[in-house]
Order: sequence, then structure tokens, then C-alpha cells
Amino acid sequence: MTIEHAIEMVEWYIEEEGYTLQSSNTWSVDRIDRIVYYPPNSKGKVKLISLLHELGHIVQPESRFAKGRSSSFNKALILEQEYSAWIEGQRIAEELTLIPTCITDLEYTEHFARYWSSYIEAIAFSDASGLKETARIYRSNEYPRKIKGRNQG
Repeated sequence: MTIEHAIEMVEWYIEEEGYTLQSSNTWSVDRIDRIVYYPPNSKGKVKLISLLHELGHIVQPESRFAKGRSSSFNKALILEQEYSAWIEGQRIAEELTLIPTCITDLEYTEHFARYWSSYIEAIAFSDASGLKETARIYRSNEYPRKIKGRNQG
């Protein structure tokens, strides 16, 4: 299977979940408006892995830290949601046999580790207002429906 075909499969999966894809400067998911934003210049394995991560956000379960409002809850919420999205993306890649046919487990994990460590650094050096705003974005993305037996996130 080619990378292009794999990307099409993930885009189809995103659309089957009721989301649209829209060009942007950054990667993100808006669960309220049901949009996955992506940089249009991204290509190849980076695009595939990043789309899998964003798809992970779509299907991840609601955070156990979503109800708390302290700085500790905000940090835990952000890190848990990012970690969970990477794990869900990898699960989907394996389910669709994109791992190992298009990307290796190591390629996915290297991308995961690079971004995961950047989230940790960002959290460590964020002020309380920055954490509060970022956590507010995660909390504003309600979990209104069930997907495949799990709460959507």
C-alpha cells in the first residue's frame, strides 16, 4: 500500500466519524464544529502519522481530569489527552494495517516521542493563565456521543 492510499484511508475514516478536513497553519481538532485542521503542505509519513494522531483525538475517551479546575488538573488534562490521542492513533494504524505496511511501529513511536516530549516541556514552562486557556479548549470539546462503544473525545 502506498503512503498516499494510506492517507486517503485515514481521511475517509475521519470523514466517516462526521468530521471535515480544512487547511490551516497547524494541526488540531475542533470537536464542536467537527473539523480537523491540517497544514496543506504536509506530505508523506509525517502527514499520515499526524492525521492518525488527530483521528486519535476524535475517538479518545473523555478525560478523567476534565472536571477539575486547578493547575494540576489542567496539566494532567492536557498531557492525558495528548498521550491518549497518540495511543488511539497507533491503535487505528494497527487496525487498518498501516503499521507495518506503510509505516513502522518505530517511525510512529519516534514521531510520538518527539511531540510528546515537546508537550511536556510546554506544560513545564507554561504560566497558569496559558494552562487554563489550553485546558479550556480541551474542556470545550464536549463528548456528546458514543463511537464504537466508547465516549467520543
